[in-house]
Formats: sequence, C-alpha cells, structure tokens
Amino acid sequence: MKHFSVIQNDIEIAGFSDKKEAIKYASTITGSVKVTLNNNIIYTKKSGELQLVFNYSATSPFLHPPLVSGVINDATDPAATLGIVVDVKEGKNNINAADYSIRSEERRVG
Repeated sequence: MKHFSVIQNDIEIAGFSDKKEAIKYASTITGSVKVTLNNNIIYTKKSGELQLVFNYSATSPFLHPPLVSGVINDATDPAATLGIVVDVKEGKNNINAADYSIRSEERRVG
C-alpha cells in the first residue's frame, strides 16, 4: 500500500493511500505544503501572496477605498473615526484574524 504524506513545515499533517486525495487535501491548506511518496516530493504548493481586500459592506458608506479623502486634523473624518475594513486573503482563502497581526511604524496608526 502506498503512503502519500502531506507535509507542512517539515511535519506530516496527514497521510493518504490515494495520490489524488492527498493532493486535493494539500490544495486546501493555507501556506506552503508538499505531498511526498517515499520521501520524494510529488506535489508542491507555495504560499500565495497576501492580499488586502476592501470590505465595502463593513466600511462606512462615506468611504469607498482605495479612493479615500478626508480633512487633516478633522476629528469627525470617517476614515479616522470609523476605520477602513479589509479582509486579509492568501489566494482565494480568507485568513482568520487570530492568525496574523498588522502593525505600522507610524505612531498615529493603530
């Protein structure tokens, strides 16, 4: 019986006896992953580029990113008071907010 291993970060996370099922499962995993048979790589999926996708339904109707305007030092500016909501994606997959953090070198950005 053949044993196909689905490996992420050098750790086997699943084993299959069917090549097609192993590759199908590997393609659903976020991040880089490979499928091996007897330690020989038969399939690889590299990590996709991260994307920031504007979430128009959750963002204020006063804003329509990426076209955002405002008044400097205006305490009522919707971009400053309500924020701009984005979804972080890798390929077509949403990434759970608990799995990443965003930071800025700009002190005024939260």
